[in-house]
Amino acid sequence: MIMKRTLPIILEYCGGERTDRLYERMSAFNQSYEIHVLDNASPHTLSRYVTTRNSINSFIGGGLCDCLDFAERRGAEFLFFVSNDIELVREPSIEHFESVAASDPSAALVGVSITGDSAQARVYPWMINQGENGDRIVPHYDPLCCLIRIEFIRRFGGFPPSKGGWGYDWEMASYAKFRNLKIICSDTALIRHLGDRHLSYQALGNGFNKWEEMKQIYNQRYGDYRLLLAWRISRQIAELEIQFGEVPRSANKTGLTDADREGALNKMRNEIPDFF
Repeated sequence: MIMKRTLPIILEYCGGERTDRLYERMSAFNQSYEIHVLDNASPHTLSRYVTTRNSINSFIGGGLCDCLDFAERRGAEFLFFVSNDIELVREPSIEHFESVAASDPSAALVGVSITGDSAQARVYPWMINQGENGDRIVPHYDPLCCLIRIEFIRRFGGFPPSKGGWGYDWEMASYAKFRNLKIICSDTALIRHLGDRHLSYQALGNGFNKWEEMKQIYNQRYGDYRLLLAWRISRQIAELEIQFGEVPRSANKTGLTDADREGALNKMRNEIPDFF
């Protein structure tokens, strides 16, 4: 029986046999689920298991949005998103991840833990596997292999168009914090992510700067991209509660006045030691 509450999708780009192996291991371990492979307009090295193919490359950020859209059209409540450049050390049970989120409506995202030699380990130490068979709350998560509650993303208007996708993790974490939702990392599964800069440069171009793109996009959306660091503060700041809390917002997120925004930034400077 195919379980339809969660739709698993591997985002593919020129992975070929590597993606094939990932798909085969995921499928063998999760036989109750129909795993899709969304090919993001790969110019070469195609996977044998592609189920959906983009005619134009929407890049990393757009690819995640495409997966969310596809899962939503299929009537799924959760997207189990898988980046094709991860290595499975211990396969995730999608049923377990779904059960964690289904039993707790406050769970916005449930992610797989990472090895200590993964590219994200230094910056996201809380994602490193703790060697236990448990699920734990973390401050934020880089979406490499994770279950995402689709309604959570839709309630803040969805992600802004982005090639690199940088800032999406901060945005999810900030909304989760101010809406009293949970981001969970599960040690029941383990992946290694070393990254593939060659493919990234091939897709985005050698001169593409993900950091500068992120600043431009989120300066436009929030007035100042640094407001996305809201997930790092220890107490609620009124202006950020207005921005990220339950107050309904339009797709245009720059609802704060210039004075409110500057006030929030000043308070964040005092609270976050390495605020930049």
